[in-house]
Amino acid sequence: MKKMITTLILFILLLSACAQQEPTAIPQPATAVPPTSELVPSPTEPAAEPTIIEPDDGEGAMAGALPADIVAQLDAYLQSQVYTEGGDYKYATPGLVLLVDTPDGRYLNAAGLAHMADGTPMRTDDILQIGSNTKSMTVVILMQLVEEGVLTLQDSLSQWLPEQAAALPNGDQMTIRQLANHTTGAWDYGDPIIGAGLDDPALLEKGYTPAELVDYAVENGTPDFAPGEAGKWKYSNTGYILLGMILEKATGETYRDLLQTRIFDPLGMESAVLIEDVPTLQETSTRGYVWNENGDMIDGTNWNGSQGWAAGSVAMTAADLATYGHALANGQFFHNPETLAEMLTFNADALNIVGAAYGLGLMDFANDGTVWGHEGATLAFQSLWYTEPEAEIVVVGLTNSGSYSGFNFLNVLNILEGDGALPVSAGTLLPADSLTPWQWAQFVSPTETTDIDEATVYRLIISADQTVTFNTPDCGVANGAYTVAGTGNIDLEIDGSTLTCEADSLAVQAVEQLNDAETWRFDNGRLLIDLPADGGTFVFKIWDPSITFSSPTDEEGQNWHWVSLTDAEGNQTAIDEGYTYNFSLVGDLLIIGTGCRVTTGSYEIEGQVLSLTFDTPEKTDASCEEGPYADQFYELLQRAEAVVFVENQMIIVSADDTDAPIGTLTFAPLATE
Repeated sequence: MKKMITTLILFILLLSACAQQEPTAIPQPATAVPPTSELVPSPTEPAAEPTIIEPDDGEGAMAGALPADIVAQLDAYLQSQVYTEGGDYKYATPGLVLLVDTPDGRYLNAAGLAHMADGTPMRTDDILQIGSNTKSMTVVILMQLVEEGVLTLQDSLSQWLPEQAAALPNGDQMTIRQLANHTTGAWDYGDPIIGAGLDDPALLEKGYTPAELVDYAVENGTPDFAPGEAGKWKYSNTGYILLGMILEKATGETYRDLLQTRIFDPLGMESAVLIEDVPTLQETSTRGYVWNENGDMIDGTNWNGSQGWAAGSVAMTAADLATYGHALANGQFFHNPETLAEMLTFNADALNIVGAAYGLGLMDFANDGTVWGHEGATLAFQSLWYTEPEAEIVVVGLTNSGSYSGFNFLNVLNILEGDGALPVSAGTLLPADSLTPWQWAQFVSPTETTDIDEATVYRLIISADQTVTFNTPDCGVANGAYTVAGTGNIDLEIDGSTLTCEADSLAVQAVEQLNDAETWRFDNGRLLIDLPADGGTFVFKIWDPSITFSSPTDEEGQNWHWVSLTDAEGNQTAIDEGYTYNFSLVGDLLIIGTGCRVTTGSYEIEGQVLSLTFDTPEKTDASCEEGPYADQFYELLQRAEAVVFVENQMIIVSADDTDAPIGTLTFAPLATE
């Protein structure tokens, strides 16, 4: 064995040395919106005034109510997300507002509390902070100026802000387009400044000028990469502060006035406001909350909006944000259709960092350009809005928690499409990251509550593709499938025959009972699965282990994305990062996914010897399109023999039955922020 592993490692090193040529790129999938040339106004046609859009009549963009069954599901889902003391604050929120506009009607409702101390309920007309949803508004103004010929996306930062360009590392190489699509590599000031308010109320309320925020980035950080470096992408609030400064320089108007005259007033968005200091009750009408690393709740209502400015300090009602979403989807801000198309030219390099490809101030949630919008967070608020323009759907979710994930509102789309909500976590991005490990925490019968030993981790791993795995520490793994329908109905079919324990073991009995389950629901951040009649309830919490490794996997990440394949002759092929080929080591669990199918198993790493144990999954949906090398991905991993870590990459070598190397898979860390 030792000789064989040595041979394999030499094989890896030889391939690394000889594969310096440019890899052959796999053809990329068709882009949802084709790239366009630089947008300029017609030389024979002066730029027109922005379109004046009639205000909403207060009843929503769509008349009437949604069908009763959809309303019931949305009501149940809305209530299921409410946090109360003792729950999981990461997956539930004190209060929230949900608005859904479709051709069939409008849904607008609120749940939970606007003020936890005095019990004030959340209202549908409450004004909440929308965080980084501000970014698309910044880009709308930017693109209007492009149409008017005031500036171009290829303009350099130096042309507009020479002082900041000279101070920023690589500042002289940055363009406006790179600032807008997060490809400058500029260090992000956001978390250090905004996060400081968790520990110090004075820093929570501290005000900054835009120039001071940029200076902070210059003095405290270093670039993540060179501007426009191929394959590189990193979210940077610093870039959007610079964009706001450019807008002011180019127009001679304040950013606040630009928002008011170009977006808020034309749309009749009376609640919309840019918060530039500690917010007043007129600017944010609810309290906002966040939990620190110790689990202590902090009232973050007084977060000073100047810390977000053009990157994230607008507040408004759900109705006003929906009005904005409709206007943008309908192209009402622009005269040239190609202007919106430019915003919707998505960069797949962002997929593995924020869970969605990124355009200019917009995110591609469906990974095909059909569902887009943005997520937003301030210290104590989270929000999400998105639109499916072809279906004329706009969804808005606002919350008063900085710890809850606004991405949870993507589950609403499953309800609208007739699939019902899915039992996947609030933090799960659909479809980019669709697998949720739930840890069995309790079994509640009509007479007693039984706590499941924390040290004995039983995991119910649920995927958005309707596959499910019951993973046990002592009996092996049982795989199966599930279907959901209507308001919380569930049918589980898990094959318990693969479990190695006796029939009276806890694991075997659990699988048998889960197969009898009838309903499921979220409650206070947990997943509850109910048995028939008074049979009892399984209570699951998100599995969030403290991950420690003694092997070389103590590198930058335990979540990896396949980036290249090298065959036995040394020919290297780049793997298009637009496809999902993920490899994760989570505690003692192996998770492998290709977008259309996900499987789990176990692994062992001893020195450089790698052993993987998993069942190759079948596609449950024949229409699902996955990467062209999905089958080969699973086949090579089934034959994995050795692993090495070189320059922040994980390289796995596979061998045939004679231990002859047949290829290597190179993985890069999959960012999780």
